[in-house]
Amino acid sequence: MKKLAQLLLLVVFTASCAAPGGGLWGDLATPTPVGSATPTRITYALVATVTPSPTVTPQMVLPLSDTPTIGAPTMPTLPPVNSAGPMLLLRARSGDTLEIIAKRANVRIDQIISDVILPPPNALLDPGIQLLVPDQLPTERTSNGLMLPDSEFVLSPAAIGFDTALFVSNANGYLSRYNEYLMSNGQTSGGRAVERIAYDNSINPRMLLAIIELESRWVRGTPTNFAQDEYPLGYVDNNYKGLYHQLMWAIGELSVGYYGWRSGEITEINFSDGSSISLSPSLNAATVGLMYFFSKTRNREAWSQAVAAFPGLYIEMFGDPWPQAEQVEPLFPPGLTQPELSLPFQPDQVWAYTGGPHSAWERRGALAAIDFAPGSTEKGCVKSDKWVVAP
Repeated sequence: MKKLAQLLLLVVFTASCAAPGGGLWGDLATPTPVGSATPTRITYALVATVTPSPTVTPQMVLPLSDTPTIGAPTMPTLPPVNSAGPMLLLRARSGDTLEIIAKRANVRIDQIISDVILPPPNALLDPGIQLLVPDQLPTERTSNGLMLPDSEFVLSPAAIGFDTALFVSNANGYLSRYNEYLMSNGQTSGGRAVERIAYDNSINPRMLLAIIELESRWVRGTPTNFAQDEYPLGYVDNNYKGLYHQLMWAIGELSVGYYGWRSGEITEINFSDGSSISLSPSLNAATVGLMYFFSKTRNREAWSQAVAAFPGLYIEMFGDPWPQAEQVEPLFPPGLTQPELSLPFQPDQVWAYTGGPHSAWERRGALAAIDFAPGSTEKGCVKSDKWVVAP
């Protein structure tokens, strides 16, 4: 009997150890694995545009959850969101301000809303900020497609290491055999002429070469008619004959489009027949600069063809520009502020503001200079002994 009792005890012990989920001390509560709990859903409310001031407390962007947070401040009441029509979702680009976006979208600044507290109207927005604006633009407008990164339009770090003259020579087209007399520079090759004017006007030489190729086939081929031979950028005017003068004209028009979009002054493309098309507010400055340029020498149908053809030609000549753009953009980094303006005058000296801002070299283009003159008892341009000092 003693052996039988011991055997029964062993069987009971073994069975209790093998029972699923059981234990010597009974069933224990199953712990919740780390990270498996259903998280509280977090969303963010859009906050109306706020311009902080010393006397006004900025509105806060508060997380809204399915369960109220004890002690949390009450969300501000937002103004109606264009109840009469749809909204546009925009993403701020490098160099944008609320004033500029309002001009492009044809809305008031106080109609722009976001999920972050927005800066004053003339302060730079951090690239990537999402904005909602009423869709008050004409139904017919350009697509949102981008033709070129901004860093491939201007002379940005993306152009470092690019040898314009070498590229032109290797392409072995008409431009590689072209020479032109350029005043103080004397006889200048086609490649060096492009390089020089690109540097003087802060324009990416790759873009200029792609435009020349599209307009006249000078880079990789030869011109096919008299107009292409004399006017390689497509602008037929006897005052702008030859490569360098054509480039001067082209850079002026490109810059008007590029910087006009940056300032919010250009919001549509106008054609010679009197028709126009509104620009999508989602475009970048490089795309608008190119669209504006191509509209100067084409009707609407030919303009559409050039706008469609340029991106593919650019990739064919130089490769995909967008991966490199990601390495150097945004051109205006987040948090950038206007530096203090320091003028090169001696202390307590009064100089007169005489002109500008205006372009540095050409009649049209990027605003790059302002003019001052020291006081004088004589009229006109006269010699002065006033010092110009380093800032």
